[in-house]
Amino acid sequence: MPHLPRPDVDTLEGPSASIVVDQAPLGANPRSTVGTATDAWSLLRQLYAGHGTPPAPGPHALSFNAPTGMCPACEGSGRTATLDVDLVLDRSLSLNDGAITFPNFAVGSLFWKVYARSGAFDNDQPVQSYTLA
Repeated sequence: MPHLPRPDVDTLEGPSASIVVDQAPLGANPRSTVGTATDAWSLLRQLYAGHGTPPAPGPHALSFNAPTGMCPACEGSGRTATLDVDLVLDRSLSLNDGAITFPNFAVGSLFWKVYARSGAFDNDQPVQSYTLA
């Protein structure tokens, strides 16, 4: 079905809910919800921004897809990911000895070469002896 523009109305009374369902999957965005897929959330954000207390600076402030409205920890996805550096880095080893234990960074791999050939590191020095510059 074609996507029609929103009607220009002053009031709505007693509307029945209707949602067009097709077989196309929703977008790949993990923050998509029924509210965003049906565009209902956009209208609610506009309503809250214009009439809420305390007032919002604009509808974007209530959007979990915009940096100003999303949670900074999970970026609007509802999940956070952390990295334990000690699980992928053996600080007692040098780059040449395999200090980076993550499989894609194995000695001789393309990713390992990016660091080893950068000239920024002494490839034979244990990582724990590096200092912050």
